[in-house]
Amino acid sequence: MSARPAEKAPMPVEVHEPPASPISLAQQFLSPVVNPLETTGIVLAVATCIEKLEFIDVLFGDRPPLTPPTNFYQRILADDPQEALQQAETLLKEMPLVEYYDSVALEGLKLARNAQPATLRNGRVRKRVVSQLPRE
Repeated sequence: MSARPAEKAPMPVEVHEPPASPISLAQQFLSPVVNPLETTGIVLAVATCIEKLEFIDVLFGDRPPLTPPTNFYQRILADDPQEALQQAETLLKEMPLVEYYDSVALEGLKLARNAQPATLRNGRVRKRVVSQLPRE
């Protein structure tokens, strides 16, 4: 018979976490807020570089989705003079009436002419459009 060495009893081990540092506490509480913002920032950075993702820049940026002439054209043909008037009042704070007619109303009417030539030939529609233009 061979003599077996006496087995040693397992040594008890205690695991303690080190006390939390201010940095780890800040990271623990701020990461749920910062991570989505970080992802959004990356998406916006990529969207500004890729032309097909331009809608993201419009969605999150401060650029309007439609140009003022396109907005004018859309509002007038949709028979929504109040919205067109609100847009005009906003733009007239930044430009004189003559410039508004040249750069917004006239360009909007050109869009209408090119998109639907028969629309402005109709006398009633033409009178409605003209009656909705802002005056001094």
